[in-house]
Amino acid sequence: MTIYNFYLFNKYGKCIYYKDFQRIRKNDMDQEEEFKLIYDSIQQLKSYTTNSYKMFYMETLTEYKLIINTDPDASNIHDLLQSIYKSFAEIIVSNGLIDPNDKVNCEDFETTINHLITSHPSYQKVPLIKNK
Repeated sequence: MTIYNFYLFNKYGKCIYYKDFQRIRKNDMDQEEEFKLIYDSIQQLKSYTTNSYKMFYMETLTEYKLIINTDPDASNIHDLLQSIYKSFAEIIVSNGLIDPNDKVNCEDFETTINHLITSHPSYQKVPLIKNK
């Protein structure tokens, strides 16, 4: 099991935070295109599973959208999304000096996300597959 990446979108569909933990395959797609593709996917499907990964989705009352892509066998990811949102609210939203709709550039939030995800039971470091 592992956790691949995390996306945070604001209510306008803008990706305000992205963190790649273990991308298995190299992606030739432009990052902004990828963000649009992920956002459009959640608008239609909310969550889905393939043989290779599972996408977990949570939307808050304030219309933030949190997405985590994992191995299909990962568990308790909805609890992890709740913990991430709680940290986002405490560190970013409650800080009057930070606009919560802008790209998140906060060391405290980055540290918290890294800790929450890498300490989660579903996170296991996997060897990367090199593309030929």
